[in-house]
Amino acid sequence: MATDLTGFSNATIDSIYKVVSVVLNFIIVALTTYYNNDFTEEACRGTAITRQMKDEKKDDYMGDYFFTDKGGEEDE
Repeated sequence: MATDLTGFSNATIDSIYKVVSVVLNFIIVALTTYYNNDFTEEACRGTAITRQMKDEKKDDYMGDYFFTDKGGEEDE
């Protein structure tokens, strides 16, 4: 639509096509914004649980294993 590559020979059909395309574009943007953000209480709880799980997983990897000196032992 922006490059006008899909133009129709009839001006009325071309105008309808452009208007419908713009309207559908706004609807899709609104739906994706709604579903990708926390607007409901359940979504907020789910995000909190996910962040907690990520923090716990991060703590597991950044534990004593990485910060202790093993005396230069190599894996065999």
